[in-house]
Amino acid sequence: MGGAIRNEHSAVVVWLRDHTLPRPESAVNLVEDAVCCGDLTTLQWLIERFDVNMNQALGVAARHGQWDVAIWIVESCELEGHLEKPYSKIFVWAAGDGCLEFLKLSNSRRLWTPNAGTAFEMISLAAGAGHLEVVKWLDEELGINSAGDGYVQAAMGGHLEVLKYLHKNRLRNDSTESLMDAAAENGFLDVVQWLHANSKQESTTRAMDLAACGGHLGVIQWLHEHRSEGCTSTAMHLAAANGRMDVVKWLHAHRSEGCREATLSTAVISGRQDMVQWLHDNRHEVFSCPDAMDIAAGLGYLDVVKWLHENRSEGCTVDAMNLAASNGHLDVVEWLHENRSEGCTVGAMDRAAVNGQLAVVQWLHENRHEGCSVEAMDGVAERGNLEMVKWLHANRTEGCTTMAMDNAASHNHLKVVKWLCRNRSEGCTSEAIKGAFQKGSLDIVVFLHSKRPECRQLECRYPLWISRIEVAEWVLKHFPREFKDCGVEVQPGDWNFGAWLQRVNQMQMD
Repeated sequence: MGGAIRNEHSAVVVWLRDHTLPRPESAVNLVEDAVCCGDLTTLQWLIERFDVNMNQALGVAARHGQWDVAIWIVESCELEGHLEKPYSKIFVWAAGDGCLEFLKLSNSRRLWTPNAGTAFEMISLAAGAGHLEVVKWLDEELGINSAGDGYVQAAMGGHLEVLKYLHKNRLRNDSTESLMDAAAENGFLDVVQWLHANSKQESTTRAMDLAACGGHLGVIQWLHEHRSEGCTSTAMHLAAANGRMDVVKWLHAHRSEGCREATLSTAVISGRQDMVQWLHDNRHEVFSCPDAMDIAAGLGYLDVVKWLHENRSEGCTVDAMNLAASNGHLDVVEWLHENRSEGCTVGAMDRAAVNGQLAVVQWLHENRHEGCSVEAMDGVAERGNLEMVKWLHANRTEGCTTMAMDNAASHNHLKVVKWLCRNRSEGCTSEAIKGAFQKGSLDIVVFLHSKRPECRQLECRYPLWISRIEVAEWVLKHFPREFKDCGVEVQPGDWNFGAWLQRVNQMQMD
């Protein structure tokens, strides 16, 4: 039923309600599923048949923004007393989501009394989300005289009407952060202009720096004309890093702060070859960019790599080809091979293999001499890429270690485990079957126990994590002493597994 509820298969849910009755230990999870999905009909059905903790159900509804369900619970169900901690968060979430109806209803039912911390958090979130009516209600009806971080949250979100209300009604501002900086960072010119005219709070160079980072040229130009704080070299640096050519050119023409020696290297990240070239041609800073070509190669920016090769002297390192190979940029790998002398390391083929880049692996095998290491097959096995495992086995001599089968088993890759067992001699360790316990992979557990001598004895220095009841039953049958001595951890919320474990523990005690 839980799966049907979560996937909104209403017809299946209706049929299950009419023809089945869940076990009591499953009811808690079903209630949570119904609440999370807003399935009020199923929730009512469960409440009629099981002892449901409605305080917890209300908390789940609030956490997932199901305010229609939350309102129904308050109106129709019996709640246990005053909703203090941990339920005070419910009202914070309601304020942040702008659900004034729920707040008014809860207040009329005397379900809560907001303390200072909760009240300030409520008004801060409401202001940051632009819920003016909630802000007004908290101030006018509940008498909350502090906005907490509400001023700066409203400025960051561009909620000018909220900001005007807080200012007009003189709610206390508990934040020391510059409101103009916050508004400029997010490009809200109307808020910046209003603050300039109505607030005595200072701004800083961060206003223009952060506006440049976001590409807000209009804000930058207004600050330049009307404010005296200016900016720092961070402005052009961040604009270049984010590919904001218009901002970079404007700062170059109208401001004197310039940029940094690392700006050219940082600009490479944007993939803008025109930006890199413009900085090189027009700025007077002595740029230091020893890793620029490595970065460009790793990101697959071949045009940038070529430009750096032709116009800069820093060159690259083996990381250039290593990173390009790892990320599958074969055209970059080929160009570096033909035009640069740095080469690569075994890490190139290792990471290309692990990331499933077969074309790159094959090219490196045919054209480079570095080869790979055992980390290639070990890592590929962990990813479950059987075709790559087979290719490495057939074409390379490095092989693997016991980590290959251990990792494949721990990540539920039965086909890889079987293939390694039949075609490789390295074997595994007992960590393979322990990993399968944790993953809940009974088929792998059974296979390893029957085929691998390393997995027929179990040393447990730490508690086993067994995620499925059928695996726990198997372990109890085949490793009863270890099961008793090492203990078993159950995933939270798995009531069926928990009840089974309780019965087993009782039997062992008896």
